[in-house]
Amino acid sequence: MARRPHNVRPDGHLQYPSQFVRKLDPHKELDRFFIRTDDGRPALDVLHELNARTGLGGAPPYLTIRPAAGDREEMIVIRNSEDGAEKTTGVSAVGLTEAQAKLHPTARAELEIFAEEKLLRLMARNAPATIRYTRILMWWLSQVAPKPTTPERDEKRRRTNKKRDVRDPGEVFDEHEAHVKVLMRFFRDRRLEDHGDDIGDEFAKWFRDELRAAGKPEVGDQPEGGQDATIASYHYRLAKALQKFGKRFQAPVKLQFKRTYAKTNKKQKLATGYTGAEVLRLMLFCLGYIWNCDGFAWEWSERLGRPYQRLFRLQGDTLKAHLAYYQPVLRLIVIYVLTGTRLSRIASLGWEPDDYRACIDFDQNLIIRNGDEAPHYPNKPRNPSKMLPITRRLLRHFLAEDKRQQSHEEWDDLDIGGFHVVHDGCGGEVSNLEYRAKKAREAVGIRHTNHQMKTTGVSLFWEVGFDLRRIARLTGNDPDTLEASYLFLVEESEGVLRAAPDVKKLTFLKFVDPEKRHRRAPRASRPGLPPPIEKPAKPMRAV
Repeated sequence: MARRPHNVRPDGHLQYPSQFVRKLDPHKELDRFFIRTDDGRPALDVLHELNARTGLGGAPPYLTIRPAAGDREEMIVIRNSEDGAEKTTGVSAVGLTEAQAKLHPTARAELEIFAEEKLLRLMARNAPATIRYTRILMWWLSQVAPKPTTPERDEKRRRTNKKRDVRDPGEVFDEHEAHVKVLMRFFRDRRLEDHGDDIGDEFAKWFRDELRAAGKPEVGDQPEGGQDATIASYHYRLAKALQKFGKRFQAPVKLQFKRTYAKTNKKQKLATGYTGAEVLRLMLFCLGYIWNCDGFAWEWSERLGRPYQRLFRLQGDTLKAHLAYYQPVLRLIVIYVLTGTRLSRIASLGWEPDDYRACIDFDQNLIIRNGDEAPHYPNKPRNPSKMLPITRRLLRHFLAEDKRQQSHEEWDDLDIGGFHVVHDGCGGEVSNLEYRAKKAREAVGIRHTNHQMKTTGVSLFWEVGFDLRRIARLTGNDPDTLEASYLFLVEESEGVLRAAPDVKKLTFLKFVDPEKRHRRAPRASRPGLPPPIEKPAKPMRAV
C-alpha cells in the first residue's frame, strides 16, 4: 500500500463558516437573503432578485446563438452577463432563431446547471454559512457521475473494464451515491454554519446509534457494521465533496474536519491468518486428497513390510473433474504466496505482454502486475518485481504443462494478452476464481479470506530470512509503507542473528515450512473415508 501523504490542512489559517463575516456586509443581510431564497426556487430567479437588490453577480446568464466562423457551425451558448464569457451547450443552432434557441429544452437544462453553479459560487464567497451540506453533496455527486450514454454502451464499457481489471465509473458512482444518501439523512437541513472539527465524530455517533436502533449486535464496543473502516468510507466522501467544493468555488472558510481512518493491525492479522500448515492443507485438497472433518482420510497399509497410514485420493473421472475445478486455485495459492500479487491481478495474469493485463516476463525475470495503459491506484500498488528462482521454476513448469495440454486439445487463440496463467482449462480467464477458492477453504475448514494470504506471504518471506525492504521489492509494495506496517517483526527479532536465505536452494516446501514442522499431512482422528453426504429429498408436490 502506498504511503499516506502527510495530513496537510491548506485552509488551517481560515475561520470556520460560522465565524465568517463579509466586510461589506457586517449585518449579514446576504445570509438572510440566501436562507430566505433557499426554498427550491430556480437559480435564475434567485440570481435576478440578488442582482436587483444588491447588484451582486450582475444580470443572470442567458442563452444566445454564437455565429458560425470558419469550419465552426452556429451553436447555442450560455453567456455570462457578469464578464461576457461564453460556454457551449453542445446544441447546434443551425436553422434556429434566437427565440427558438432560448426555448430549446437541452440548452435550457444546461443554462439551469450553469446558473446553479454561479449561485453556489456567490454563496460560497459571500455567505458560506448559509449553504446546506446536502446541496454540496448533491453537487459533488453530479461532478463524479459518468457521462450519460445508451444502456448498450454502458454494458459494453462495463464488460471491457472488467476484462481489463479497471474499476468501472458506473460502479464507483454507485458506491458514492449509496454513501451520499446516508450522509444526507444525517445532515438533513443542516448548513455550514454548524461545521466544525468534530462534525465527523457527530456523524460516527449518529451512524452507530442508527445501527443499534436497527437491532445490530455489538462487536466489541461497536455495533456490527459500525467499525472504523465503515466510518472512514463515509468520512472520505464527505471530505472529498467539501474539498472539491472549496477548491472549485474558492470558499474563504475552513472546511476540514477530524476524520476517522481504518487501522489495520498487521500483528493481529499474522496471528490469526493463514499458517504454513493451512497453505499445504489447501494445496493437498486441490490435488484431490479427501478431507474428513479434522484431517485427511486415511487407511492402514503396508510398505516394505512396515505399516503406514496411506492417504485416500479421488480416482478416475471424479479426480479429473476435481482437478479441472481446483487446479486454478492451486496456481492461485502458489503465485499469491510467492509474489504477494493481488487476486484480481493474478486472475488477469498472462504469458504475453499486454497493454492492460499483468504478465510474466521470463527474459527479464519479472512479474509485471500492470500494463502500460492500465491505471495505477496509489493505495493498491501494482509495481513490477523480480521473481525468486523457485517462483521462476514453478511458473516455467506451469507453462510447460499448458503447452502440452494446448497441443493435445488445440485451444482457441485469445484476442487480448494471450493465454492466462491461471486458466479455465482452455487458456481463458476463470470467471469465478474467488468462489472456487472459497469452496476449497470451506472444504478443509479454513475461515480466512483470500487476501489474508498476502499477509501470510510477508510472514513466510520473513521467516525464511528476507528483510522487510527486500520483501517489499519482491511483492511490488512501497518499501517504506511495508516497513512501517511490519516493523514489529524487526522488534521481536531484536538481538537474534538471522541467516540470509539461500534463494538458489530454496524450494516451495522450505519456503512455506522452513522449520519442518508441518511436513506430515494432518490425518483424520479415525481411519476410513468420510460418510457420504445425503442430499435432502425433494418434497412431494400435491396433485
